[in-house]
Amino acid sequence: MILPHGQPVTVWRRPARDKHGDTSYVEHHDIEGVAIIDGSQSEPNPSGVPSADRPLAEYDKTVVCPVGADVLASDLLELPDGLQYRVVGRPQRPKHPRSGNQPGVIVNLRRIEG
Repeated sequence: MILPHGQPVTVWRRPARDKHGDTSYVEHHDIEGVAIIDGSQSEPNPSGVPSADRPLAEYDKTVVCPVGADVLASDLLELPDGLQYRVVGRPQRPKHPRSGNQPGVIVNLRRIEG
């Protein structure tokens, strides 16, 4: 299912390690027609006053990608606003129990700042 008013996201993936054992994320591919659903957010220090013991801010989102979207649990997804979110858990590929239809690939995301 491709959503006609969905938005594009970019998948960032780690390639194989180089000869020094290093890896970094590289832009892998784009996915079109994605629904982006805002989730919970935790901003424990809304005043912005610096504090050594303040907890980190967490932002959660869920995206629904078209069936067959190539997303791994180790990927980062860059949303249209330019921010990157880490995939939380495995992407879900549910099937309807009676018809066998797949609505898409459901991916939970989290961004931590601080």
